[in-house]
Amino acid sequence: MININEIVMSPTQQYLLIHKTGCTTVVKGLRALYGEENVFMGPQPVLGGGPLWTTVRDPYSRFISGLAYDISRSLGPEHFSSLHNLRGFIRGSFNPSKYLSPYVHPEYRKEGRVKHAIPQVYYLYNCPIDVAVRTEELDLFCQVHFGTTILENKGSSKEQEMLKSVIEEDEVLHSSILHLLEADYQLLDYLDREGKLWRWAEGKVF
Repeated sequence: MININEIVMSPTQQYLLIHKTGCTTVVKGLRALYGEENVFMGPQPVLGGGPLWTTVRDPYSRFISGLAYDISRSLGPEHFSSLHNLRGFIRGSFNPSKYLSPYVHPEYRKEGRVKHAIPQVYYLYNCPIDVAVRTEELDLFCQVHFGTTILENKGSSKEQEMLKSVIEEDEVLHSSILHLLEADYQLLDYLDREGKLWRWAEGKVF
């Protein structure tokens, strides 16, 4: 396994990028707020660089979103041309462990070709954060901290709904995926117990 982390540095805080948790629009928003020249990426947080925060999402919802994206991008959108095609792939050669593995080939990493369903626990391993924001709280968090929403409402995804439907047709497959995501659910419980999950009543944290 290699380091998959990307830290987005800005004048007032540092943001740990976790794919499929609203990170793309957060980064766009930070660049719009602070200017392109004042927002940059690094592999590790910087001492004295300000609080480190991130966004987290329900593990199963995030898995479906990331897997749908990776299937369409790496194997081709034709897999989503019909439920029949998608069902054939899922019931045939699909192996969920392959898409949950944290290993990223160094050359792929340079090109930004990461697996978007990698569990959140791998991003947070050895990267202690000050606060995590649930995706459902992110819009409010941005309004409190930046005075404006920086998010794009992308709406629902037909591909995600198709994939979720096909996976949940197979009780064994569905259960095995939930089992593989147990560490992520435990992570969210841990963050909650440790008071790391942001709540609107806390107001600004940086």
